[in-house]
Amino acid sequence: MAVFVSISFCAFTSGMSGVFKDLVDLEELSLQINQITHLPADLFLHQRSLRKLYLSNNRLSALPGGIFMNMPNLTRFTLHENNLQNLSTGVFGPMSIQELWLYGNRLTHLQDGVFRNLTNLHLLVIMSLHTNRIKQLEMGIFSGLPNLVHISLEHNQIKSLSGQLLHGVSSLRQLDLHNNSLINAPQDFLDSLQVVNEVLLAMNPWRCDRDIIKLRDWMLLNPHKVANLSLIKCQSPPALNATKITDLTDQDIDATPSHAPSVIPYSQSQSPTDKRRRPHTPSGKRSTPVPATRATTAPEQGGDTHTRDIVSCGLSKHTHLITALVCTAIITSFVILINPVHMQKSILLSH
Repeated sequence: MAVFVSISFCAFTSGMSGVFKDLVDLEELSLQINQITHLPADLFLHQRSLRKLYLSNNRLSALPGGIFMNMPNLTRFTLHENNLQNLSTGVFGPMSIQELWLYGNRLTHLQDGVFRNLTNLHLLVIMSLHTNRIKQLEMGIFSGLPNLVHISLEHNQIKSLSGQLLHGVSSLRQLDLHNNSLINAPQDFLDSLQVVNEVLLAMNPWRCDRDIIKLRDWMLLNPHKVANLSLIKCQSPPALNATKITDLTDQDIDATPSHAPSVIPYSQSQSPTDKRRRPHTPSGKRSTPVPATRATTAPEQGGDTHTRDIVSCGLSKHTHLITALVCTAIITSFVILINPVHMQKSILLSH
């Protein structure tokens, strides 16, 4: 019998050490939409059967090393809308996840090899919603991910791109880099895009001096690879501001003095509506409804409705399988009461 535990829309922040140690058959766990600031390193030590884990919409600023090392069957995993500032190598162990959602954090750096164990990963979402602050990506950060088909890096502060960025990626449907701080694209990076079907480059502060010619020529040769080609425009120098890069001539560039002004991220010149465009968050248990971008498709959360209902704090429904509902200030009192004799009942611990 599958075991599903939902502890959402509660106000607890920590105090979870050992709370799930007896739930060795746990397959789905939702801890999202709380105020969790810390996770014990051994919290999921006994959850080898876990298939779905939702940790989004909390206040996590760091993840203990190895916390996700013992989850070989995990296929669905969300960490978006937290306060994560760094992801260290060794956080993710070998697992079967195909989608990883990291947007809405405060990430500034991704260590080389941090995704090394995620060999089944298809979709990687690191867009920011003005909270992630990634400025540079390590060379080969995506190596060892042969199944990766979507990389979403929009709404960050990426200033430069390496020709080794996509090293090890054999075929990519889409690379989304719009709304970053790119001023040009080096030739080795453009050459690496031969493995990409579509790249999004709009809303960057492109500086249209001689260095932009490489990007212009590549886009003219590969218009089928570039989404919203007409929206990729110069921001500087002032005389060429808002000029489509594909419309530039060598004479335009040579005739315009370049003063190499300080780069202002494109998003700062956009309207609040543009700045707040949000991705399609995972459905089923979301905090607020948001429109979907064209780049990402959110995973469904929760189980099949014909097999079980999901119960969160403050709600009550009959369930067909195990649904544990917790809204208690002392979370350690949870699950200690759970044993095989009680596995045919729903469990409700409330204030």
